[in-house]
Amino acid sequence: MNKPSSLTVNIAAWFGLSLLFTVTIIACIISASLYTHFNALDKEKLQAIANTAQDLIKEQTLSNSYSTLNTIIKNEQNISLFIYNKKDELLFKDERSHLLLSPAQWKLNIINNWSQNENQYRGIRISGGSNTSSPIFISVVMNKKVHQQFLNKMYILLFSIFMVTAISLSIGGYYIAWRALKPLRNLGITLTQINASSLSTRLNDQAAHQELSPLVHAFNEMIARIESSFSQLSFFSSHLAHELRTPLSAIILQNQVLLQNERDKKTYQDALRSNLEELEFLSKTVTDILLLTQAQNNQLPFKVEIIGLKSLAEKVIEYYQLLAEEKDVKFTVIGDCIVHHDSAHLRRIIGNLLSNATRHADPNSEITIVIIPNEELVTFSVTNQGKSININEQHLIYQHQYRSPASSNMNSTEVNIGVGLNICQTIIKAMGGKITLYSKNRETTFTVSLPIEYG
Repeated sequence: MNKPSSLTVNIAAWFGLSLLFTVTIIACIISASLYTHFNALDKEKLQAIANTAQDLIKEQTLSNSYSTLNTIIKNEQNISLFIYNKKDELLFKDERSHLLLSPAQWKLNIINNWSQNENQYRGIRISGGSNTSSPIFISVVMNKKVHQQFLNKMYILLFSIFMVTAISLSIGGYYIAWRALKPLRNLGITLTQINASSLSTRLNDQAAHQELSPLVHAFNEMIARIESSFSQLSFFSSHLAHELRTPLSAIILQNQVLLQNERDKKTYQDALRSNLEELEFLSKTVTDILLLTQAQNNQLPFKVEIIGLKSLAEKVIEYYQLLAEEKDVKFTVIGDCIVHHDSAHLRRIIGNLLSNATRHADPNSEITIVIIPNEELVTFSVTNQGKSININEQHLIYQHQYRSPASSNMNSTEVNIGVGLNICQTIIKAMGGKITLYSKNRETTFTVSLPIEYG
């Protein structure tokens, strides 16, 4: 595939073509105006001479007017005078003229144009009076050679002026286009300086020209998406690799120790139970990664079902009942709503919120789930009493690589890799809803708003 030509050259070329077209139109208009102007002058002059000859012949006899007619024509350059009788027989021809005419086909009082001996002529024929009873006809002829030479010189001059102007303006147009495209070249230089280590760089769309502002805005959005994807990739390749290596190393080490000597049945059962816990952690990790990737790529599968939110929340609560009993935490569900959604995704959302609420709840406290239906939306919130989330951390908790200091210092038997809230937010967005957080005075509430019917 051929490489496209320079944008500057294209702009200059189109500018030059447009200018040439405009100049051509102007030249045609000027030429037509000059031609019309000379036609009018010639007609006026020919008519005036013919009328003068007609008046002279009326006042004198034809033979007596010859001398005067020769004098009149002698003072007119490139003009000849002819007088014919009714039978188109030549009665008079001025002394300078060597032109042979065939005026029989001429129309009276009309400008006639013709070529003869490589010369262009223009003439008029009128009826002239006489002191005799026989009518006569006066023909006045002009050689257009002088006018044509003038017009040719004018055309050459105009063409030269227009060509010089077109070339000069085309060069000027190239320079103007080159200068006008300088911000685009600078933008290209800036873009080449962005690499994997500087994805946080953003172009200033406020300082960009009006025509480039949408491009800069679109580029910033693209870089933001790339940065987010690159950040996730970095997280999955570093943090998750570390998280997966620990349980795998524990399983390998434990099995190596078991194989060194014979063990009793209980030891093997304890080892299998420990291995199963680690494998469950690995399975959950892989499932979370797969689900998060599908949701972010808009490939999350949905199976729409009729679901009672209160019933679903009570079923999810059963999984966290044991952990809640250890801290003497109680669950309360208020309200209900029938929705049309995927039960597995709703279960995961409620489960992640309850998991966080249970782990961060104060002992002897209560976790409340409030379900409030609306016309087209349903809102359910999960509230727990415990240490409030710092205002500076609230916008970070949905990031997959972020863990609050409180979570890092907690002892929990639940497998967790720190992507729960990130998965929740991603699934909720895919379902057409949103999640918000309010945390103050040792009370934290996550509120989820979803359409009652998916899609």
